[in-house]
Amino acid sequence: MTRERDNQIGYITFVVALLLLAAGCQTDPSKSYGTDDFYRPAGPHRSTSQFKTAQAAAAARHDATLRAVHFDGDELNSLGRAKLDLMLADDDAIDAMTVYIDADDAAMAPRAKSVSAYLTDKGLTSKQFAFESGQNPNNFHPVAPDLANLNRTDSGSSNSSGESGMNALDEGLGADAAQSSSMSQ
Repeated sequence: MTRERDNQIGYITFVVALLLLAAGCQTDPSKSYGTDDFYRPAGPHRSTSQFKTAQAAAAARHDATLRAVHFDGDELNSLGRAKLDLMLADDDAIDAMTVYIDADDAAMAPRAKSVSAYLTDKGLTSKQFAFESGQNPNNFHPVAPDLANLNRTDSGSSNSSGESGMNALDEGLGADAAQSSSMSQ
């Protein structure tokens, strides 16, 4: 009788385990993120997408220059519209946004008219934007002062005599090279 009872207990244990496994493998579709349940899908709701958009908008607003690639002839193309959209997406106030158009005098007026029409369609008034010819001068600075100070930034020592860190490195390599050549003889 114990053998028969052991078989019944084994059978019941097997059936219960099978039911638990079958019930445990079901998932709630409302909690699923898609085909790959481990990662959420990409989209504008993710913080990385929001960060990327904010950085691109700030960069477009800082540059603020439309070049020949932003136009098809004198009409604003999709690249130009995308750049203007990013400039508008920047969280800075739109008191007076200056748009620089890098074009010769003959192309400046029709391109400005095209950009003006686009910005007006986006809800801006003519007082909220202005046009300048050429590149944004705030994006450039002379390189000569930076080059003059370059040797001070390369210095590995704290000396203030103006000796380049590269000179000190060269001297150190010279001593090591002399020592290694004497060892090889």
